[in-house]
Amino acid sequence: MTTFARQYEMLARAGEETALERALSKLTDVVRQVPGCRGVELLRDLKNDRRFLLIEKWESAAAYEQGSALIDKAAFDPVMVTLDGRPQSGSFACRAF
Repeated sequence: MTTFARQYEMLARAGEETALERALSKLTDVVRQVPGCRGVELLRDLKNDRRFLLIEKWESAAAYEQGSALIDKAAFDPVMVTLDGRPQSGSFACRAF
């Protein structure tokens, strides 16, 4: 089975690490509820406390596009104010083995 994944690599501003982690945790709760979402993982780098990786898995690229449109953009505001620069992102095909 193939699914679609989006990954976002983010760096917190110095001193905003905890605030970013809290904001991302709340955002993952929002994203998990969106139809078509198969799960969300939040990872924090063990060697760089400021670096986070958010991975969303979706039924398909179309489900991601449709689901993204359903999320209130204000849900991203607490994340954006804690970031040091723009998130890096990518899209991936996932296959279960």
